[in-house]
Amino acid sequence: MIVLNDSLKYKVLRVFLLVSTVFLFITMNMEHIGLRSNPSAKVMLMAALLAIAAIPVLLDYLQYPVMSRTAWLLLLAFVPLMAAYVPTLLTAGDKMVIIQRIAQLMLLAIWAIGVMRMARSNLLVLFLQWFFILLVFSNFAAWLAQGARMPMLGLFGKKNMLPYIMVPSIYFLLLPTTGVSLKITRITRLACWSALFMTFITAMLASARVAALCYIFTIMAYMAWPIISKTALRYKATMMTMFFGALFIIVIIASLMALQNFSLIDDLTTQVTGRNIHSGRETIWPLLLLAISQKPLFGWGADVRPGTFFVGSGHDLSQDYSAHNLFLQVGLDAGLFGVLGLLFLIWRIWVLYMPWRHMFRVRLAAILLLANVLQQSFGVSMTQSNMYMAIIIWSVIGFALGEVERLNKSTQKHRFLGLGRGIRPEQNPHQPNNTTTNQPEQN
Repeated sequence: MIVLNDSLKYKVLRVFLLVSTVFLFITMNMEHIGLRSNPSAKVMLMAALLAIAAIPVLLDYLQYPVMSRTAWLLLLAFVPLMAAYVPTLLTAGDKMVIIQRIAQLMLLAIWAIGVMRMARSNLLVLFLQWFFILLVFSNFAAWLAQGARMPMLGLFGKKNMLPYIMVPSIYFLLLPTTGVSLKITRITRLACWSALFMTFITAMLASARVAALCYIFTIMAYMAWPIISKTALRYKATMMTMFFGALFIIVIIASLMALQNFSLIDDLTTQVTGRNIHSGRETIWPLLLLAISQKPLFGWGADVRPGTFFVGSGHDLSQDYSAHNLFLQVGLDAGLFGVLGLLFLIWRIWVLYMPWRHMFRVRLAAILLLANVLQQSFGVSMTQSNMYMAIIIWSVIGFALGEVERLNKSTQKHRFLGLGRGIRPEQNPHQPNNTTTNQPEQN
């Protein structure tokens, strides 16, 4: 075992933060600098992501040659989804696209495991908080400099981009920062709450209805958490309900055009939200469902774009359209086995959270995982396409699983030393006199 001193760890972490920031800004602006249509640039970006993710993973391996149980469970949870893409390699016209998709999944797994190692670093928390704070206010300043035109486009030239980014970023803005001066903590907390308020305003100004829906859903889930998490059965049933809800959303929106009262619903939506119900999904999804039904088990392969099935449909659709639904996209790429692999991955993370679901860092990540299922019902970002979004989502998961791993180890240490079955929970700001012992619930 190689023992690394704290100074070296701190230097490695600073490198990790710097390179991660550069990578995030590059991926966020791929279209503006002409990289999205350049295959070589995509390969270079993926290689850069691997190098970034490998920094904390290598550090972890040097310090502890055996990878943690939680990290192994997360890595194995990716296997069914990655395996679902393999059969289409036999018939794919462009095999490199499918290999790239599998590589993206592997990279995201390595990224999350790397973040797990850094999860207890207050420097990392503080850095991420100010990263998203500056991102929000820079976007608002860019919008004002553009003449405050509606809908709000801002820094990246896309109305939905920043609101979608900020949904998982709620996690970092709400994390408490300890181990730094009280003055910095107060300023940071004020800036975090201001950024949270501004993200909701941004979603409204940009007419990002899905992002606004996710914000509202997150607040409601947080308020209902004592009920949701009271028992293991309720906790598991909540995620199952979200899965069926995602299916319900697909069925309802795909059926909108066939409804006799569609015009009435459209008028009502226009009156309430100021925009009509047409988002393109009601036209795209029936075509994609038909395509999936033709190859239900293994799908068409990741090399077949959704726009392929719009040709000859009678609709004026761009072939560059995405599925705007992760579950439909995976179903199109890898069929039923791919969708089941994706659901298993989400479910496995949800179950890993379960023993410590009452601890703040885990509770908030679990709530945002529910919101992520809702968000992926209207977009594609958790495992592919928008990699900058995927990085943020899996950073949240990595942080929470790092906390789970720490709590598991603390509990095992106490039991080994005969100091009791559990550990004292972290101080709850809403219950300052709480002295009860927090026990992970047994499955």
